[in-house]
Amino acid sequence: SGIHSGESLQDVFENAASECKKFGLSCLHVIGGKAAIDTEALPVRVERYGHLPPQTISKVLTSCRMAYTAYSPTHFGKSSFMAAFTAHGLAVITQGNTKCLPDGLEHGVNMLNERMLESDYPADFIEQIGNAARNWYEPHSIASTATSYATDIRAGVTK
Repeated sequence: SGIHSGESLQDVFENAASECKKFGLSCLHVIGGKAAIDTEALPVRVERYGHLPPQTISKVLTSCRMAYTAYSPTHFGKSSFMAAFTAHGLAVITQGNTKCLPDGLEHGVNMLNERMLESDYPADFIEQIGNAARNWYEPHSIASTATSYATDIRAGVTK
């Protein structure tokens, strides 16, 4: 739900499953949502979880290598799910053709656009993108933000 590409949920599932298959992954984990989707013809197994508590979501994300979303990339910088994906070091693949990304995100560097992907990848490609996404996230993390606010508050107190 939320800001998305406008494609049907069925199309989003099919695209996500296709990306999983392309990268040699065998399972698509789906967190949230209750809409009925035909998963029988998809090229990978689908595990649907519905809504979960944060600790459980973290366990699921820790078992993943990449994330796929149809959410609008122009809103990634303030997105809680983008924070969750990148905090877990997942390579994020976005659906659509957004060329300009917010907050220093770059296609092919710290995230991927499904329409920009080629067919041959180095074995560690997903991990490289995921690590770069994690590095992008670090200055946006809650701990970094709290440290920044505390520094600003201390500086204001001493003026």
